[in-house]
Amino acid sequence: MPGKVIIQTYSPENFCIQCSKKQNYDEFYETEILLRKQLKYPPFCDIIMCAINSSDKEEVRKSITKII
Repeated sequence: MPGKVIIQTYSPENFCIQCSKKQNYDEFYETEILLRKQLKYPPFCDIIMCAINSSDKEEVRKSITKII
């Protein structure tokens, strides 16, 4: 079903916006997959983030050591 999409952006020249405007999935995919490979983003790697909070610096150091 045809429709209308309005995108508000500060970066209209961004390749994602341009590919969306042209409805060019192939160009978007090829550009994005190369970028993800170069930056070692998924699906070319796994990403994990751990946060450790404490007012005791030694406790934080020990916790980080256990994770690594």
